[in-house]
Amino acid sequence: MGKTRTNQFNFRVEDVKKIIKNQYVIAINKKDKAKVLAQILDIITTGGVTKAKCEVLGEIHDDKKLYPPQRPLPIGSSVYMPSTKLLTEILYKAPLEERLLLGKILTHPEVVPVYFNPRDLSRHMVIVATTGGGKSYTISVIIEELLKISKNGKNPYAILVFDVHNEYGGLALPNSEETQVRGLEEFGLEPKGFEDQLLVFDWNWNPPKLSAEFDIQRLLFLYGIKEQRFAFILKELMGEKEKMDIEEMLNIVDASDLHPSTRHALVTRIRALKESGLFDREHYLKPQDYLKPGKVTIFRLAETPMGDYGLRFIVADILRQIYDLVKERKFDFNIIAVVDEAHLFAPRAGKVDAVREVIERISREGRKYGYWLILATQAPRDLSLTVIANCSSILALKMQKRDIGDFSEIFGISQEISQSLIEMPPGKGYLRAPSLTLPLMISVRPRQSSDIKGGSPKFRDLEEKLKDIAEKTKETIKPQAEIITKTQIPEEKEKEAIEIKPPIEETKKKEHKKKEIIEKESKISKETKTRKKKIIAKRKFMESRLEYEKKILDSIIEEIRELGPGATELIKKLIEFEYIPISKALTFLNDRVLDTLLLLDIIKQQGSSIVLNLRKILTDRLGKKPSRKELETMLIYIKDRLR
Repeated sequence: MGKTRTNQFNFRVEDVKKIIKNQYVIAINKKDKAKVLAQILDIITTGGVTKAKCEVLGEIHDDKKLYPPQRPLPIGSSVYMPSTKLLTEILYKAPLEERLLLGKILTHPEVVPVYFNPRDLSRHMVIVATTGGGKSYTISVIIEELLKISKNGKNPYAILVFDVHNEYGGLALPNSEETQVRGLEEFGLEPKGFEDQLLVFDWNWNPPKLSAEFDIQRLLFLYGIKEQRFAFILKELMGEKEKMDIEEMLNIVDASDLHPSTRHALVTRIRALKESGLFDREHYLKPQDYLKPGKVTIFRLAETPMGDYGLRFIVADILRQIYDLVKERKFDFNIIAVVDEAHLFAPRAGKVDAVREVIERISREGRKYGYWLILATQAPRDLSLTVIANCSSILALKMQKRDIGDFSEIFGISQEISQSLIEMPPGKGYLRAPSLTLPLMISVRPRQSSDIKGGSPKFRDLEEKLKDIAEKTKETIKPQAEIITKTQIPEEKEKEAIEIKPPIEETKKKEHKKKEIIEKESKISKETKTRKKKIIAKRKFMESRLEYEKKILDSIIEEIRELGPGATELIKKLIEFEYIPISKALTFLNDRVLDTLLLLDIIKQQGSSIVLNLRKILTDRLGKKPSRKELETMLIYIKDRLR
């Protein structure tokens, strides 16, 4: 009825009880009998007549693929509800055998299962929901499905879960909640625990100790942006050594001639790390120990030492270790890392963040190495734009009203659908994935494993079960140092191995050599020695400072490049001409990229023009205001690198 276009039409509804908003319908062209798939966007009743406003999704051909319609549907064409079989054939491009059963289509009167292709995870997945919206519940459903196909299929996955709030232990026991168990029957499923496929690390029962040996990359993780100079100072003290034990590092800093306040700051931080319980010189984990195909390894991190600081370090360190190994093709299976509260580890805030850099690198390059991410967040506005841009699968559940505008813009989802998420019950929402023909409104299926929360009468039973699994994990995974000591050192070399001098001896040797040098220079006047020491100290500081500043500049350059060639060209023009009218800037890029540059503080608006804002961003990131000469040098460096 009414006006029709190739992309939309309205139809008269005979029985309003038979349709719902966002439902799929089939329209039959009354002239050539062509079938068109459409979705109901709105339902309107006026003067006793109900009509449905529809968006055309495509014309259905014999191969069950959708093609753009060439002409509008004629008035008088009939509209009906598609069958489950037809919808399934249209929605899923690949065979269903190795797919994950996530739930059903929310907006269809009959049960139309929603299947997710696990290969889509190679391009990473982000799950967005407010607190209580069903993030961890849905991730548990995905893990259940991955474990089932890993056990039965040809391509097992090793799954790693960073359990920030200790919410994923329920995978160990079958679901016993009556309503959920009844809901499983709709999908032909039964309650099931996955105890035999779990490895558990918990700070109370089986702590996930890390190596106490540090290189420059690990040092950079330890310090925030305003303190990263400490990492470069430590690198100078390490000299030619690429790695150093935390105990040896503490001794070298304590014996150094650094300024007392700098030395005290370093000693305090290193001693806190040494005593935190995060590290072990001998019995520490390596990814080869706990990444097992067909199993999920859960790091329960709610009680991680040193709070958020220790939490961010352990997540970043483990992710980086795995990344270094997958680049060397050390694993012959795919690895899926689940990071809950991802905005804590990969924040959007425009500053250098070593933890964020690791996650961004995996999001950009992990696909080619079989290293995939499932990221969950309640605050997409706070999550790195680089990470979001590299996540091709999106599942959005119940959201807060304040997040909708940003969410709609970031993910390119219509305002109508985004607004509908505000009123969604937990576990229901919007799914988009590369191998789905269309985005879907879905209802996540009930869990097969338990959904026991803290405070529940059964919570103690679950904790006992997890403690048992953690103890078994501890017995199964032998610490790396024990394996080397007991099995890998040949008997004829045992004596040689025992006689290896500890790091402290090497430190003493260096101190002895330093005393010899001082004795040789005893004839030099005190004034000359002081001057020489100041020159050396200044040179070392300048070298570390320059390296630090270069890292800051490179991070800004990378942020600009990630926004595309238009952003790159605009920044080069602004460096050359200082300001550009907004109308001219939009010839280089679109509104969205321009807004992102403004959001990142790389540019700012002045009247009807835009100017560079790099002095402010450099001041924030360097911890000091660059002089005019320094700023000019930095701008030249940025412009040269952007070519």
